[in-house]
Amino acid sequence: MNSIHSGSPSDPCPHHIYNKADNIIAPHLRDVINASLTAATFPESWKHAELNALLKKPTADPTELKSFRPISLLPFPAKVIEKIVNAQLTNALETNDSLDPTQFGFRANHST
Repeated sequence: MNSIHSGSPSDPCPHHIYNKADNIIAPHLRDVINASLTAATFPESWKHAELNALLKKPTADPTELKSFRPISLLPFPAKVIEKIVNAQLTNALETNDSLDPTQFGFRANHST
């Protein structure tokens, strides 16, 4: 949890509270995440993201829509489960040698 440094501004509990009280919160969050993965469901309240539009470059024309990129700010617990699932999938794919040997994008230690 300490590697996640932000969450949605509309989170009922700011991310720094999770990080400061991780020894208290982590076991309960782990139980919710494990139940979610076991049941193949995702808590409804974690499905809502706050969308922001950011300029792609400081020199981009702010009057043009194409100058912006969308940013989804997920609730902190959703970011935690996202990291866990990503780690599990990556591990499973690499352990079972399921990735194409020419796949370099988004893989650790496989720069082009």
